[in-house]
Amino acid sequence: MAASERSPLLGRELVHFSVDLAGGTPPESLSGTLLGRCFSSIVQGETPIDPLCQKITRYSCKAFVVVCSGIVKVVFIPANLTLPVGPLFATGNIIAYFSIEYVNGGKIVDDVFGPKTQAQIELESHNKMSARKKIVIISSATLAGLIAQVPLAFAAYTNNSPPFQLTAALTTLIAGSFFSIQSTKLSLEDIAKNSFLSTTEKQLLSIKNDMIGHIREHRRLFAEMGYGEKIQAVSRFKQLKISNGTSSDYARLLFSNPPTKITPSRGSRALSRGIAVGGSLLTASYETAMVLYIWGLTKSLILESNSLAGSCAGLFVATGVYMTGKSVIYTCQRVFDMIMCRRQPDVGEQIRYKTAFCLKTVAILSSALANGATVVIWGDFFDSNEAEKLYFTSSLCASTFFVLLTFTFEVAENIIDELIQRYGSQADKKIINLNNALKGLEALIEKTSLQDCAHFLHHLPPQIRNHFLERCQLTSQALEEYLQQRTNV
Repeated sequence: MAASERSPLLGRELVHFSVDLAGGTPPESLSGTLLGRCFSSIVQGETPIDPLCQKITRYSCKAFVVVCSGIVKVVFIPANLTLPVGPLFATGNIIAYFSIEYVNGGKIVDDVFGPKTQAQIELESHNKMSARKKIVIISSATLAGLIAQVPLAFAAYTNNSPPFQLTAALTTLIAGSFFSIQSTKLSLEDIAKNSFLSTTEKQLLSIKNDMIGHIREHRRLFAEMGYGEKIQAVSRFKQLKISNGTSSDYARLLFSNPPTKITPSRGSRALSRGIAVGGSLLTASYETAMVLYIWGLTKSLILESNSLAGSCAGLFVATGVYMTGKSVIYTCQRVFDMIMCRRQPDVGEQIRYKTAFCLKTVAILSSALANGATVVIWGDFFDSNEAEKLYFTSSLCASTFFVLLTFTFEVAENIIDELIQRYGSQADKKIINLNNALKGLEALIEKTSLQDCAHFLHHLPPQIRNHFLERCQLTSQALEEYLQQRTNV
Protein backbone atom coordinates (compact mmCIF):
# COMPACT_ATOMS: atom_id res chain seq x y z
CA MET A 1 0.00 0.00 0.00
CA ALA A 2 1.45 3.39 -0.99
CA ALA A 3 2.41 5.83 1.76
CA SER A 4 -0.12 8.38 0.52
CA GLU A 5 -2.92 5.82 0.82
CA ARG A 6 -2.14 5.21 4.49
CA SER A 7 -2.22 8.82 5.64
CA PRO A 8 -5.51 10.68 6.00
CA LEU A 9 -3.57 13.97 6.13
CA LEU A 10 -1.40 13.45 3.07
CA GLY A 11 -3.43 11.17 0.82
CA ARG A 12 -7.05 12.23 1.18
CA GLU A 13 -8.69 15.03 -0.75
CA LEU A 14 -8.77 18.02 1.56
CA VAL A 15 -12.18 19.60 1.81
CA HIS A 16 -13.66 22.09 4.23
CA PHE A 17 -15.77 20.32 6.86
CA SER A 18 -18.57 22.66 7.86
CA VAL A 19 -20.24 20.22 10.27
CA ASP A 20 -18.75 17.70 12.64
CA LEU A 21 -19.23 14.05 11.71
CA ALA A 22 -21.26 13.44 14.84
CA GLY A 23 -23.35 16.54 14.28
CA GLY A 24 -22.10 18.19 17.45
CA THR A 25 -19.32 20.71 17.86
CA PRO A 26 -19.00 23.27 15.05
CA PRO A 27 -15.48 23.37 13.57
CA GLU A 28 -14.92 26.97 14.66
CA SER A 29 -14.95 25.93 18.35
CA LEU A 30 -11.33 24.75 18.23
CA SER A 31 -10.26 28.22 17.15
CA GLY A 32 -11.38 29.37 20.59
CA THR A 33 -8.57 27.35 22.19
CA LEU A 34 -5.01 28.59 22.37
CA LEU A 35 -3.59 25.34 21.00
CA GLY A 36 -6.14 25.39 18.18
CA ARG A 37 -5.10 28.90 17.17
CA CYS A 38 -1.44 27.84 17.28
CA PHE A 39 -2.27 24.94 14.98
CA SER A 40 -3.77 27.32 12.44
CA SER A 41 -0.92 29.84 12.75
CA ILE A 42 1.73 27.19 12.03
CA VAL A 43 -0.10 25.44 9.18
CA GLN A 44 -1.20 28.69 7.55
CA GLY A 45 2.36 29.99 7.76
CA GLU A 46 1.51 33.02 9.89
CA THR A 47 4.47 35.41 10.17
CA PRO A 48 5.84 35.24 13.73
CA ILE A 49 6.29 38.35 15.83
CA ASP A 50 9.95 39.35 15.95
CA PRO A 51 10.55 42.91 17.23
CA LEU A 52 13.75 44.63 16.13
CA CYS A 53 15.22 44.72 19.65
CA GLN A 54 14.54 41.00 20.10
CA LYS A 55 16.06 40.23 16.70
CA ILE A 56 19.21 42.25 17.49
CA THR A 57 19.52 40.51 20.87
CA ARG A 58 19.08 37.07 19.29
CA TYR A 59 21.64 37.70 16.54
CA SER A 60 24.11 39.15 19.06
CA CYS A 61 23.74 36.16 21.36
CA LYS A 62 24.12 33.74 18.44
CA ALA A 63 27.24 35.56 17.26
CA PHE A 64 28.63 35.17 20.77
CA VAL A 65 27.69 31.46 20.72
CA VAL A 66 29.41 31.00 17.33
CA VAL A 67 32.65 32.62 18.54
CA CYS A 68 32.72 30.71 21.83
CA SER A 69 31.80 27.41 20.17
CA GLY A 70 34.56 27.89 17.61
CA ILE A 71 37.33 28.29 20.18
CA VAL A 72 35.98 26.19 23.07
CA LYS A 73 38.18 23.17 22.34
CA VAL A 74 41.19 25.01 20.95
CA VAL A 75 42.89 23.98 24.19
CA PHE A 76 42.83 20.39 22.87
CA ILE A 77 44.85 21.26 19.76
CA PRO A 78 48.27 20.63 21.38
CA ALA A 79 47.10 17.11 22.34
CA ASN A 80 45.95 16.48 18.76
CA LEU A 81 49.21 17.70 17.30
CA THR A 82 51.14 15.01 19.16
CA LEU A 83 49.45 12.40 16.94
CA PRO A 84 50.38 11.44 13.35
CA VAL A 85 48.62 13.81 10.89
CA GLY A 86 47.91 15.98 13.93
CA PRO A 87 46.40 18.93 11.97
CA LEU A 88 43.72 16.58 10.61
CA PHE A 89 42.78 15.45 14.13
CA ALA A 90 42.78 19.09 15.28
CA THR A 91 40.43 20.10 12.44
CA GLY A 92 38.01 17.29 13.28
CA ASN A 93 38.18 18.30 16.94
CA ILE A 94 37.23 21.91 16.17
CA ILE A 95 34.37 20.99 13.78
CA ALA A 96 32.81 18.36 16.05
CA TYR A 97 33.00 20.32 19.30
CA PHE A 98 31.85 23.48 17.55
CA SER A 99 28.74 21.58 16.46
CA ILE A 100 27.85 20.29 19.92
CA GLU A 101 28.21 23.67 21.62
CA TYR A 102 26.69 25.71 18.78
CA VAL A 103 23.57 23.54 18.51
CA ASN A 104 22.90 23.63 22.25
CA GLY A 105 23.81 27.29 22.65
CA GLY A 106 21.59 28.19 19.70
CA LYS A 107 18.65 26.28 21.18
CA ILE A 108 19.01 28.15 24.46
CA VAL A 109 19.03 31.49 22.62
CA ASP A 110 16.03 30.56 20.43
CA ASP A 111 14.09 29.35 23.45
CA VAL A 112 14.42 32.77 25.09
CA PHE A 113 14.57 35.18 22.14
CA GLY A 114 13.13 33.19 19.22
CA PRO A 115 10.25 34.59 17.09
CA LYS A 116 6.76 33.34 17.94
CA THR A 117 3.27 33.90 16.59
CA GLN A 118 0.75 35.77 18.74
CA ALA A 119 -1.04 32.50 19.55
CA GLN A 120 2.22 30.88 20.67
CA ILE A 121 3.02 33.86 22.90
CA GLU A 122 -0.43 33.62 24.49
CA LEU A 123 -0.03 29.84 24.92
CA GLU A 124 3.29 30.27 26.75
CA SER A 125 2.09 33.11 28.95
CA HIS A 126 -1.35 31.61 29.66
CA ASN A 127 -0.20 29.57 32.63
CA LYS A 128 1.69 31.89 34.98
CA MET A 129 2.92 28.97 37.07
CA SER A 130 4.47 27.45 33.95
CA ALA A 131 6.20 30.75 33.22
CA ARG A 132 7.62 30.88 36.76
CA LYS A 133 8.74 27.26 36.53
CA LYS A 134 10.44 28.01 33.22
CA ILE A 135 12.42 30.90 34.74
CA VAL A 136 13.47 28.73 37.71
CA ILE A 137 14.46 25.84 35.42
CA ILE A 138 16.53 28.02 33.05
CA SER A 139 18.23 29.84 35.94
CA SER A 140 19.00 26.61 37.81
CA ALA A 141 20.27 24.90 34.65
CA THR A 142 22.51 27.86 33.80
CA LEU A 143 23.98 28.04 37.30
CA ALA A 144 24.55 24.28 37.53
CA GLY A 145 26.03 24.10 34.03
CA LEU A 146 28.51 26.88 34.72
CA ILE A 147 29.60 25.53 38.12
CA ALA A 148 30.06 22.06 36.63
CA GLN A 149 32.66 23.45 34.20
CA VAL A 150 34.82 25.07 36.89
CA PRO A 151 37.33 22.16 37.20
CA LEU A 152 37.78 22.08 33.42
CA ALA A 153 38.22 25.88 33.38
CA PHE A 154 41.00 25.52 35.99
CA ALA A 155 42.61 22.84 33.82
CA ALA A 156 42.44 25.11 30.75
CA TYR A 157 44.00 27.95 32.77
CA THR A 158 46.81 25.75 34.08
CA ASN A 159 47.65 24.07 30.77
CA ASN A 160 48.02 27.28 28.72
CA SER A 161 50.78 29.85 28.58
CA PRO A 162 50.26 33.19 30.41
CA PRO A 163 48.96 35.33 27.51
CA PHE A 164 46.11 32.86 26.86
CA GLN A 165 45.36 31.48 30.31
CA LEU A 166 42.41 33.69 31.20
CA THR A 167 40.90 33.49 27.69
CA ALA A 168 41.15 29.69 27.67
CA ALA A 169 39.59 29.44 31.13
CA LEU A 170 36.67 31.78 30.39
CA THR A 171 35.96 30.17 27.02
CA THR A 172 35.95 26.70 28.55
CA LEU A 173 33.71 27.89 31.37
CA ILE A 174 31.14 29.65 29.18
CA ALA A 175 31.05 27.77 25.89
CA GLY A 176 31.74 24.41 27.50
CA SER A 177 28.62 24.86 29.60
CA PHE A 178 26.15 25.07 26.67
CA PHE A 179 25.76 21.28 26.49
CA SER A 180 25.46 20.96 30.29
CA ILE A 181 22.92 23.78 30.52
CA GLN A 182 20.71 22.36 27.77
CA SER A 183 20.96 18.84 29.23
CA THR A 184 20.06 20.06 32.72
CA LYS A 185 17.21 22.18 31.37
CA LEU A 186 15.69 19.24 29.48
CA SER A 187 16.04 16.89 32.46
CA LEU A 188 14.44 19.41 34.84
CA GLU A 189 11.60 19.99 32.37
CA ASP A 190 11.03 16.25 32.20
CA ILE A 191 10.97 16.00 36.00
CA ALA A 192 8.57 18.96 36.29
CA LYS A 193 6.35 17.53 33.56
CA ASN A 194 6.15 13.98 34.91
CA SER A 195 6.27 14.43 38.69
CA PHE A 196 3.37 14.72 41.12
CA LEU A 197 0.74 14.06 38.47
CA SER A 198 -2.78 12.97 39.35
CA THR A 199 -4.33 9.98 37.60
CA THR A 200 -6.19 12.28 35.21
CA GLU A 201 -3.00 14.23 34.43
CA LYS A 202 -1.12 11.00 33.69
CA GLN A 203 -3.89 10.03 31.27
CA LEU A 204 -3.76 13.49 29.67
CA LEU A 205 0.02 13.11 29.31
CA SER A 206 -0.59 9.80 27.50
CA ILE A 207 -3.07 11.56 25.18
CA LYS A 208 -0.57 14.34 24.54
CA ASN A 209 2.09 11.76 23.62
CA ASP A 210 -0.46 9.96 21.45
CA MET A 211 -1.11 13.21 19.53
CA ILE A 212 2.62 13.66 19.01
CA GLY A 213 2.83 10.07 17.79
CA HIS A 214 0.11 10.74 15.18
CA ILE A 215 2.01 13.72 13.76
CA ARG A 216 5.33 11.88 13.86
CA GLU A 217 3.78 9.05 11.86
CA HIS A 218 2.51 11.52 9.24
CA ARG A 219 6.05 12.90 8.96
CA ARG A 220 7.46 9.41 8.46
CA LEU A 221 4.92 8.64 5.75
CA PHE A 222 5.58 11.98 4.06
CA ALA A 223 9.30 11.11 3.95
CA GLU A 224 8.46 7.72 2.39
CA MET A 225 6.60 9.30 -0.52
CA GLY A 226 8.21 9.77 -3.89
CA TYR A 227 8.91 13.30 -5.10
CA GLY A 228 5.75 13.39 -7.25
CA GLU A 229 3.61 12.18 -4.35
CA LYS A 230 5.07 14.89 -2.12
CA ILE A 231 4.16 17.56 -4.68
CA GLN A 232 0.60 16.19 -4.82
CA ALA A 233 0.37 16.19 -1.01
CA VAL A 234 1.56 19.82 -0.92
CA SER A 235 -1.07 20.76 -3.54
CA ARG A 236 -3.84 19.05 -1.58
CA PHE A 237 -2.72 20.73 1.61
CA LYS A 238 -2.67 24.08 -0.15
CA GLN A 239 -6.35 23.62 -1.08
CA LEU A 240 -7.24 23.60 2.59
CA LYS A 241 -5.21 26.76 3.24
CA ILE A 242 -6.86 28.56 0.31
CA SER A 243 -10.31 27.53 1.52
CA ASN A 244 -9.50 29.05 4.95
CA GLY A 245 -9.55 25.70 6.70
CA THR A 246 -10.28 25.83 10.40
CA SER A 247 -8.44 24.23 13.29
CA SER A 248 -11.01 21.42 13.26
CA ASP A 249 -10.14 20.63 9.65
CA TYR A 250 -6.47 20.27 10.54
CA ALA A 251 -7.27 18.30 13.69
CA ARG A 252 -9.54 15.93 11.76
CA LEU A 253 -6.86 15.26 9.14
CA LEU A 254 -4.10 14.87 11.74
CA PHE A 255 -5.92 12.78 14.31
CA SER A 256 -8.87 10.94 12.73
CA ASN A 257 -8.20 7.48 11.28
CA PRO A 258 -4.50 7.54 12.23
CA PRO A 259 -2.06 6.41 9.53
CA THR A 260 -1.17 2.75 9.54
CA LYS A 261 1.90 2.04 11.65
CA ILE A 262 4.44 -0.59 10.65
CA THR A 263 4.83 -2.99 13.58
CA PRO A 264 8.47 -4.06 13.94
CA SER A 265 9.22 -7.79 14.10
CA ARG A 266 10.18 -9.50 17.34
CA GLY A 267 13.79 -9.69 16.16
CA SER A 268 13.89 -5.94 15.39
CA ARG A 269 12.45 -5.11 18.81
CA ALA A 270 15.02 -7.36 20.52
CA LEU A 271 17.82 -5.75 18.51
CA SER A 272 16.61 -2.26 19.43
CA ARG A 273 16.56 -3.23 23.10
CA GLY A 274 20.08 -4.62 22.74
CA ILE A 275 21.29 -1.36 21.21
CA ALA A 276 19.61 0.58 24.04
CA VAL A 277 21.35 -1.60 26.63
CA GLY A 278 24.70 -1.20 24.84
CA GLY A 279 24.22 2.57 24.65
CA SER A 280 23.37 2.68 28.36
CA LEU A 281 26.54 0.74 29.22
CA LEU A 282 28.64 3.11 27.09
CA THR A 283 27.06 6.07 28.88
CA ALA A 284 27.73 4.50 32.28
CA SER A 285 31.39 3.93 31.35
CA TYR A 286 31.70 7.50 30.09
CA GLU A 287 30.20 9.00 33.25
CA THR A 288 32.36 6.76 35.47
CA ALA A 289 35.49 7.97 33.72
CA MET A 290 34.34 11.59 34.02
CA VAL A 291 33.79 11.14 37.77
CA LEU A 292 37.39 9.90 38.14
CA TYR A 293 38.72 12.69 35.93
CA ILE A 294 36.86 15.59 37.57
CA TRP A 295 37.66 14.15 41.01
CA GLY A 296 41.37 14.18 40.15
CA LEU A 297 41.27 17.67 38.58
CA THR A 298 39.47 19.16 41.57
CA LYS A 299 41.91 17.74 44.10
CA SER A 300 45.02 18.62 42.11
CA LEU A 301 44.04 22.08 40.84
CA ILE A 302 41.46 23.53 43.24
CA LEU A 303 41.52 22.05 46.74
CA GLU A 304 42.66 18.79 48.33
CA SER A 305 39.21 17.93 49.63
CA ASN A 306 37.27 14.71 49.05
CA SER A 307 33.92 16.36 49.71
CA LEU A 308 34.58 19.17 47.20
CA ALA A 309 35.97 16.70 44.64
CA GLY A 310 32.93 14.45 45.06
CA SER A 311 30.54 17.39 44.74
CA CYS A 312 32.22 18.69 41.57
CA ALA A 313 32.33 15.22 39.99
CA GLY A 314 28.70 14.53 40.90
CA LEU A 315 27.51 17.88 39.56
CA PHE A 316 29.41 17.43 36.29
CA VAL A 317 27.83 14.02 35.71
CA ALA A 318 24.36 15.17 36.81
CA THR A 319 24.35 18.11 34.38
CA GLY A 320 25.36 16.05 31.35
CA VAL A 321 24.06 12.52 31.81
CA TYR A 322 20.54 13.16 30.48
CA MET A 323 21.56 14.30 27.01
CA THR A 324 24.66 12.10 26.86
CA GLY A 325 22.55 8.99 27.42
CA LYS A 326 19.86 9.99 24.95
CA SER A 327 22.41 10.99 22.30
CA VAL A 328 24.43 7.78 22.59
CA ILE A 329 21.39 5.47 22.44
CA TYR A 330 19.64 7.42 19.66
CA THR A 331 22.71 7.71 17.44
CA CYS A 332 23.74 4.08 18.03
CA GLN A 333 20.34 3.05 16.65
CA ARG A 334 20.58 5.57 13.82
CA VAL A 335 24.05 4.44 12.72
CA PHE A 336 22.98 0.79 12.86
CA ASP A 337 19.92 1.56 10.70
CA MET A 338 22.15 3.40 8.21
CA ILE A 339 24.54 0.46 8.00
CA MET A 340 21.64 -1.97 7.49
CA CYS A 341 20.00 0.43 4.96
CA ARG A 342 16.87 0.55 7.13
CA ARG A 343 16.80 4.28 7.82
CA GLN A 344 14.50 6.52 5.77
CA PRO A 345 16.40 9.73 4.89
CA ASP A 346 14.74 12.96 5.98
CA VAL A 347 12.92 15.06 3.39
CA GLY A 348 15.77 17.57 3.02
CA GLU A 349 18.31 14.78 2.55
CA GLN A 350 16.19 13.31 -0.25
CA ILE A 351 16.01 16.63 -2.11
CA ARG A 352 19.73 17.44 -1.77
CA TYR A 353 21.08 13.89 -1.54
CA LYS A 354 24.57 14.70 -2.90
CA THR A 355 25.02 17.60 -0.49
CA ALA A 356 23.65 15.44 2.31
CA PHE A 357 26.12 12.66 1.54
CA CYS A 358 29.07 15.09 1.59
CA LEU A 359 27.97 16.80 4.82
CA LYS A 360 27.20 13.52 6.59
CA THR A 361 30.62 12.19 5.55
CA VAL A 362 32.29 15.28 7.02
CA ALA A 363 30.18 14.83 10.18
CA ILE A 364 31.26 11.19 10.61
CA LEU A 365 34.93 11.91 9.92
CA SER A 366 35.10 14.96 12.20
CA SER A 367 33.34 13.10 15.03
CA ALA A 368 35.81 10.23 14.68
CA LEU A 369 38.88 12.48 14.42
CA ALA A 370 37.78 14.50 17.45
CA ASN A 371 38.65 11.44 19.53
CA GLY A 372 42.35 12.08 18.92
CA ALA A 373 42.52 14.27 22.01
CA THR A 374 40.46 11.70 23.93
CA VAL A 375 43.05 9.00 23.20
CA VAL A 376 45.96 11.23 24.27
CA ILE A 377 44.36 12.71 27.41
CA TRP A 378 42.75 9.54 28.72
CA GLY A 379 45.77 7.43 27.79
CA ASP A 380 47.88 9.65 30.06
CA PHE A 381 45.22 9.69 32.80
CA PHE A 382 44.92 5.89 33.03
CA ASP A 383 48.59 5.10 32.36
CA SER A 384 49.04 3.09 35.58
CA ASN A 385 46.80 0.18 34.58
CA GLU A 386 46.79 -1.16 31.00
CA ALA A 387 43.47 -3.04 31.31
CA GLU A 388 41.76 0.00 32.82
CA LYS A 389 43.36 2.24 30.18
CA LEU A 390 42.14 0.03 27.31
CA TYR A 391 38.59 -0.28 28.68
CA PHE A 392 38.01 3.37 29.51
CA THR A 393 39.78 4.77 26.45
CA SER A 394 37.81 2.56 24.04
CA SER A 395 34.44 3.12 25.73
CA LEU A 396 35.10 6.86 26.05
CA CYS A 397 36.01 7.11 22.37
CA ALA A 398 32.86 5.22 21.36
CA SER A 399 30.49 7.26 23.55
CA THR A 400 32.17 10.55 22.60
CA PHE A 401 31.86 9.63 18.93
CA PHE A 402 28.12 8.98 19.21
CA VAL A 403 27.46 12.15 21.21
CA LEU A 404 29.41 14.31 18.76
CA LEU A 405 27.79 12.59 15.77
CA THR A 406 24.33 13.47 17.10
CA PHE A 407 25.09 17.16 16.83
CA THR A 408 27.28 17.16 13.72
CA PHE A 409 24.41 15.39 11.95
CA GLU A 410 22.01 18.04 13.26
CA VAL A 411 24.23 20.84 11.94
CA ALA A 412 24.41 19.07 8.56
CA GLU A 413 20.60 18.74 8.42
CA ASN A 414 20.15 22.41 9.33
CA ILE A 415 22.56 23.43 6.55
CA ILE A 416 20.64 21.31 4.02
CA ASP A 417 17.30 22.88 5.02
CA GLU A 418 18.81 26.36 4.81
CA LEU A 419 20.25 25.67 1.34
CA ILE A 420 16.86 24.50 0.09
CA GLN A 421 15.09 27.52 1.59
CA ARG A 422 17.57 29.90 -0.05
CA TYR A 423 18.43 28.25 -3.37
CA GLY A 424 15.90 25.44 -3.92
CA SER A 425 13.10 25.43 -6.50
CA GLN A 426 9.63 26.58 -5.48
CA ALA A 427 8.47 22.96 -5.35
CA ASP A 428 11.39 22.00 -3.08
CA LYS A 429 10.63 24.92 -0.76
CA LYS A 430 6.96 23.93 -0.51
CA ILE A 431 7.90 20.35 0.37
CA ILE A 432 10.30 21.53 3.08
CA ASN A 433 7.72 24.00 4.42
CA LEU A 434 5.11 21.24 4.82
CA ASN A 435 7.65 19.00 6.54
CA ASN A 436 8.67 21.87 8.83
CA ALA A 437 5.01 22.61 9.58
CA LEU A 438 4.58 19.03 10.80
CA LYS A 439 7.77 19.37 12.88
CA GLY A 440 6.42 22.63 14.29
CA LEU A 441 3.12 21.02 15.29
CA GLU A 442 4.98 18.20 17.01
CA ALA A 443 7.16 20.66 18.97
CA LEU A 444 4.12 22.79 19.78
CA ILE A 445 2.20 19.94 21.42
CA GLU A 446 5.35 18.88 23.27
CA LYS A 447 5.59 22.33 24.89
CA THR A 448 1.87 22.67 25.62
CA SER A 449 0.74 22.46 29.25
CA LEU A 450 -1.64 19.67 30.25
CA GLN A 451 -4.34 22.23 30.99
CA ASP A 452 -4.23 23.72 27.49
CA CYS A 453 -4.00 20.23 26.03
CA ALA A 454 -7.14 19.24 27.99
CA HIS A 455 -8.94 22.36 26.76
CA PHE A 456 -7.99 21.52 23.17
CA LEU A 457 -9.08 17.90 23.65
CA HIS A 458 -12.43 19.03 25.06
CA HIS A 459 -13.16 21.04 21.89
CA LEU A 460 -12.07 18.39 19.40
CA PRO A 461 -14.80 16.89 17.19
CA PRO A 462 -16.52 14.14 19.24
CA GLN A 463 -15.27 11.18 17.19
CA ILE A 464 -11.65 12.27 17.51
CA ARG A 465 -12.01 13.21 21.18
CA ASN A 466 -13.57 9.83 22.01
CA HIS A 467 -10.79 8.08 20.08
CA PHE A 468 -8.15 9.63 22.37
CA LEU A 469 -10.21 9.18 25.55
CA GLU A 470 -10.77 5.48 24.88
CA ARG A 471 -7.14 4.77 23.98
CA CYS A 472 -5.93 6.33 27.25
CA GLN A 473 -8.88 5.18 29.40
CA LEU A 474 -9.96 8.69 30.35
CA THR A 475 -13.67 9.37 30.76
CA SER A 476 -15.44 12.49 29.51
CA GLN A 477 -16.60 13.15 33.07
CA ALA A 478 -13.03 13.06 34.40
CA LEU A 479 -11.97 15.48 31.66
CA GLU A 480 -14.82 17.85 32.52
CA GLU A 481 -13.99 17.71 36.24
CA TYR A 482 -10.29 18.38 35.56
CA LEU A 483 -11.08 21.43 33.44
CA GLN A 484 -13.51 22.70 36.08
CA GLN A 485 -10.91 22.31 38.82
CA ARG A 486 -8.22 24.07 36.79
CA THR A 487 -10.61 26.91 35.94
CA ASN A 488 -11.32 27.47 39.63
CA VAL A 489 -7.63 27.50 40.63
